[in-house]
Amino acid sequence: MSEQDFFQEAKELFRQYYAGDYKAALETAARLEERFPEQRIHIAYWRICLNSRLGRVDEALNLFSEALDEGLWWSEEQLRRDPDLDALRANPEFKRLLTLCRERHRTAQAASSPDLRVFPPSEAFSPPYPLLIALHGRGGTAKSALPHWKAVGEMGYLLALPQSSQLAWPGAYAWDDGEVAEREIQAHYEALRREYAIDLERVILAGASQGAALAIHLMLRGRVPARGFLAVAPAAIDVDALAEEAARGLGEQAQVGARGEARRRGYVVVGRQDPLYERARQMVDVLNRHGLACEIEVHDDLGHEFPPHFERTLAHALQFLTS
Repeated sequence: MSEQDFFQEAKELFRQYYAGDYKAALETAARLEERFPEQRIHIAYWRICLNSRLGRVDEALNLFSEALDEGLWWSEEQLRRDPDLDALRANPEFKRLLTLCRERHRTAQAASSPDLRVFPPSEAFSPPYPLLIALHGRGGTAKSALPHWKAVGEMGYLLALPQSSQLAWPGAYAWDDGEVAEREIQAHYEALRREYAIDLERVILAGASQGAALAIHLMLRGRVPARGFLAVAPAAIDVDALAEEAARGLGEQAQVGARGEARRRGYVVVGRQDPLYERARQMVDVLNRHGLACEIEVHDDLGHEFPPHFERTLAHALQFLTS
């Protein structure tokens, strides 16, 4: 079964988790492990977190130790900041396991480098091409992002899928260090400009979750001269800091607009069941108040995920962003 099938079935676990029914979520995790043994790294982590939430410290630490014995690991930053693990932090065994993860992460990170996958549009379209740069979420890859964004090729867009150099766990990547992420995306953009004929008036920064938050920051800071951003289920953004960033970045854009050049826009896609829904609405309000035309598309029954039939959302969003 595909990764998409796995996360579709894992929705029940997340529903139970957010409802505080950790015992039921553990039962769901056990069923998922039977059906999706190849997703062991996700399920093992969820089981550790759920046992920690239930105060089962010894069980959580045993599961953690077993996972490391299998060669798994998670980044130190993730383990330190995840509130699900708070019950374990004072335990000496947790600190020992954290040290092992740090060492494995450091070794793997030393051999990791950024990557870029590029997909030209359908042959029915001629250059210069509009460009969509889509950033994966935390724990994602360029490959895992492709199914969500590939429809833009039939809309005439050159699709670029950067993959971060920063490892979150084996085979999965993150944008945790913002400065490193910005340098990598800027380098990818310059490489794309050298290799392809790009319509510079139609460059869109897009992403999901952590990648969505990064796309917003990149545009506001002018790190990539994008026409707009498309953010799907954006990760938590400090709204006060965003307001300051918007005041600086959009103030400069107002001067650009006064010269008759295209103004920038934003498009946010979020589910009403997403724990970050209210934060997303606040973010959109802040951007609109600072003069960036930002539209929000809300899906009532959706959590922190892509909506069904996302290609329809893509078409509407790109039309809005480039009009």
